[in-house]
Amino acid sequence: MPLIAVDIGNSRTKFGIFDGQEAVFPAAFDDLADILRSKKGPVHWAVARTGSEAEQHKIETFIQRHRPQDTFKKLTNDDVPLKCNADKPERVGIDRLLAALAAVKHVNGGLYRCILIVDAGSAATIDSVSAGILEGGAILPGLRTAAKSLLTVSPKLPLVETFDNAVYPGKNTATAIRTGLVLQIAGAVCQCYESVSSKRSGSIPLFLTGGDADALYRAVAEALPETEIIVEPNLVLLGIADSCTTATL
Repeated sequence: MPLIAVDIGNSRTKFGIFDGQEAVFPAAFDDLADILRSKKGPVHWAVARTGSEAEQHKIETFIQRHRPQDTFKKLTNDDVPLKCNADKPERVGIDRLLAALAAVKHVNGGLYRCILIVDAGSAATIDSVSAGILEGGAILPGLRTAAKSLLTVSPKLPLVETFDNAVYPGKNTATAIRTGLVLQIAGAVCQCYESVSSKRSGSIPLFLTGGDADALYRAVAEALPETEIIVEPNLVLLGIADSCTTATL
């Protein structure tokens, strides 16, 4: 049965269709609905939600009205076959668990390696996985969240909404803000990476995912030139698919 993976985040909902062939990632719900018109048989929906409950309700309503043959499941942390070494594993965001699961599954020898995962969305998370176990990580404001917070300090500052031209030194206020915010997260990534790598031998793969992964890539790659950096925008969706097919690690 084909699987539709749904990642409901704080600022965006992402979709993935997995049917045994190459995965398809519709850009929006309307695109997904168009694709589903050609699928007459049942599909299974697996939803991971860290954001809007209303968005989940919208999807459930669509299924009830237009796809009554389909099955639906809202995933919980217990559905993710990955061990977590946090103080309260049940309170760790399911998106972090799913991204870690996908990273382990998609890195050669992932069960036996240390992996760093950076999810750059509304919040930026930097998580460490060791021997197939999510050890925890760091959480800081994402690029757009941090940009908006600057306006509470000084309303005269411009609101920066794009981050693909972060160059130091910035020659104008907008570029200086853009550069400062990118380097802030990239610096945290590098410090976390160095903290982990100092205790390990061998290379440590670093995953970049989330809406601002591309914006961070250049700064992180320049700071860690010997590191294997994997940019995978749909890591959480891949984790949802893996969680539906993988035994407990």
